[in-house]
Parts: sequence; C-alpha cells; structure tokens
Amino acid sequence: MPIALTAYALTLIAALAGLALLYRAGMLSALAMLLYLSALLLIRPMMLFTGLDVPQPANAFDDVALDAAAALLAAVLWIGLFTLCALAMRAYLPRIGTALLPRPVSAPDLARVRLLAAGLALLSGVITAGFVIQSGSLGAFLYRVKVAREMSGLFLFLHLAVLSLMLSLYGLLEEIRRAESTAHRRSALIYYGPLMLIAMGASFAWGNRGNIAYILIAGALSWHVLIAPLRPMRVLIGAAVLFVALFAMGNLREARLEALTGTPYSERSLTRSLSSSLHLAEFDALSLAIKDAGSRYELRNGADFRNGVLGMVPRQILPEREIFNVGGWFRQVYEPGKVNGWPVTVIGDWFVNFGWIGVVLGAALSGAVAGLFDSAYGQVRSRTWDAVLAPALGILILKGGVGTGAPQQIVLTLIPLAILSLALRLRGKTGRASARWRSGEV
Repeated sequence: MPIALTAYALTLIAALAGLALLYRAGMLSALAMLLYLSALLLIRPMMLFTGLDVPQPANAFDDVALDAAAALLAAVLWIGLFTLCALAMRAYLPRIGTALLPRPVSAPDLARVRLLAAGLALLSGVITAGFVIQSGSLGAFLYRVKVAREMSGLFLFLHLAVLSLMLSLYGLLEEIRRAESTAHRRSALIYYGPLMLIAMGASFAWGNRGNIAYILIAGALSWHVLIAPLRPMRVLIGAAVLFVALFAMGNLREARLEALTGTPYSERSLTRSLSSSLHLAEFDALSLAIKDAGSRYELRNGADFRNGVLGMVPRQILPEREIFNVGGWFRQVYEPGKVNGWPVTVIGDWFVNFGWIGVVLGAALSGAVAGLFDSAYGQVRSRTWDAVLAPALGILILKGGVGTGAPQQIVLTLIPLAILSLALRLRGKTGRASARWRSGEV
C-alpha cells in the first residue's frame, strides 16, 4: 500500500501543477482535457484504497495496490508530458492552430446565432424523437443503441446534438457578455435554455450522459474566464449537483435497459453503481491493461488507431472494417460474450497498442493537439467564440487526449464548425434584427 499511496500522491501533485500552469496560461482546451482525465485517475483509486469498493472484475487482479500503482505511474508520465507539450506548442508554434482550425467569430450577428442554434437544436430533437417513436419507447431505443448496436452508423445525429450544445452555449454567453440590462440577460437565458435542454435530451436518448456533463463543465470554465469568476463554494456545490444528476440519469438508463434485458443492475452496491455511472471504473481497466500486457493479450501494434482512421469510411463502402473502441475487445479477454465494453482511458488506448512508448507518444501528441486548439482560440478572456470552443473541443471531442476515435470525432466536429464559422461571419439582412435586439425590441 505505501507504494500505491506514493504513486497516488505523485499523480495528485502532477495533476494540480499541470492544471495550475495551464490555467495561468489561459489554455482552456488543455485545462479541460486534463481536468477530465484527472477525475478518472484520482477518484476511483481512493475508493479502492479505502475499501469502499473492489476492482472490476476482482478475480482478475493479483495485488490491487500494486496494479493501481502501475496505472498511477503511467498517469504521472502522461500528465507531465501532456502539460509540457501543450505549453510548448502554444509558445513556439502558435500559427499552426490558427491556420488549421475554423476561424474565430469576433462580433456575430446575434439574430443569426439564435436562428442557427434553434435550427440545430430542433433538428437533433426531431430526428432523435423520430427514432424513439420508431423503436416504440425510450428504453427500446436505448437497447438498440447500447446493446444491439443497431445504430452504429447513425451517430452523426448524436453529433448534431453536440454541435447544438456548443452553439447554444456560445450564443448564450455572447448575449450575456454584450447585454446592457438584466432584461437582455433574462431574454438570452429564456431563449437558449430550452434549446440546450432539447440537445441534452437528444444526447441522453442516444445513451450519452457525458455530453451533458462536458458542456456544463465547459460552460463553467467559459463563464469563469469571460463573464465572472466562480467562487470555490459554488464550484463544489455545482460539482455535487452534477454528480448526483449524472448518477440519477445513469440509474434511469439502466432501469430502462434492465426491463428489456433482465440484467440485474439494481443489485450493485452504491459505490459500484456510482463508478459505472460516472465511468470511473475506466481506471480499473487501465490497471488491467498495464498488468496483463504480453500475458493475457498481445500489444495491438496500432491496429485500434488504424481502425479509428478507417472508421471515417461508411460501413456501406467498407463493411468489413472493425470497431475502433478498445473497450469492445478488451472486455472479451476477461469476460467473453459480454456486449458492453470496458474503456481503458486514453492512456490505455496507447498502452495496449504500443506499450510504455505509446504512453510517451500519446501524451506528446495529445498535448500538441491541445496546444493547437489553444493557439487558435487563445483569446478566452475577450472573445466568446474562443472561451466556448477551447474547453468544448478539449472535453467534448477529445475527452482527455487523442484516442483511437479522435480522427472521426475531429472530422465530424471541425467540418460543421468551419461551416458555422463561415455562416456567422457572413453579413446579411439579419443585422437589422440584431439592431432591434440591442434596442430592446426583441
């Protein structure tokens, strides 16, 4: 146990130091990515060390403390290299991100933002509602998505909800920042609040609670640097409410699936259910991945990343392509025949493919990509587009780093964002509506 606690302390120190450096540099994308990964790496070990829960599956571990210590040491290596590479990319190669990513929007037409946000939210909501009705119920649709995997080629519609959340958050904060009265702020909240709820509902229907948490975390970071600093007590209360909400949504989803599959989700302990609902058990899978490399499974030598690139090709064109999610095949090593996978964190994605050298390469690449995002969207304290997109890209798209699904996520997000950026920068007749908004007529 002393070795595990020492490794935990080193991980905590590295995470806090990295977060402090990135915050001082105003790098919200890298900050959001590291914040997400730190939650996965620091909460679950304390449950295991204090005896609140046992790892999943318990019979696959030889020594829980030593296995966890190896995962934590990989985390220290990743966090250090990620932070250094992100800072270096931002400092020495700032123009690359500006050249590659969609151009920022400085002073958008507010009426046009409202129109596009409403269109995206309603489109994602109507399409998702259509699938739910076609399936017969929300539970049946969740089954098709999460268990039967019948909707694997249609997750583009989930990305519509993600884009809608990003654009609605952008419109909300831009109007609040430019509002001249409390009435204008209230108007913005009344307009964009329901749009965000529609997009969140669509995301939940697709079995994705994470997007709801990610956009709220990104919004909190954006608000903190752009509108007004958040007090620590409010942050703690907000985090507690978010945890409870995600836990409740996880139980609701599992109850729907239990009615269809007969899987006894309700028999799990509170800590086990909490870990599964919040994806904290990914730490367990990372520990197994490091422990059993070369014994229970052979390194993949980049096969999962190759599958991630091929994943951009429609299955109608390349029907034999394999899935790129590591968790799918990884669980089969320990529990053959199970449908749901065990994600191994982005660190595990690189480890199961290339070993320890993969951790080094993955951390460096992830840090460089985060630095690209922060180079392109670095004016987070003065430009709403940057304040929203920087953390949203980091946490909504990459979720802690460049994993096997990153190519598909980046393409499906950046191309629509480029179109939205162009649409918002065009000048047209909606400027009159924006003038009426400023005068209080709208």
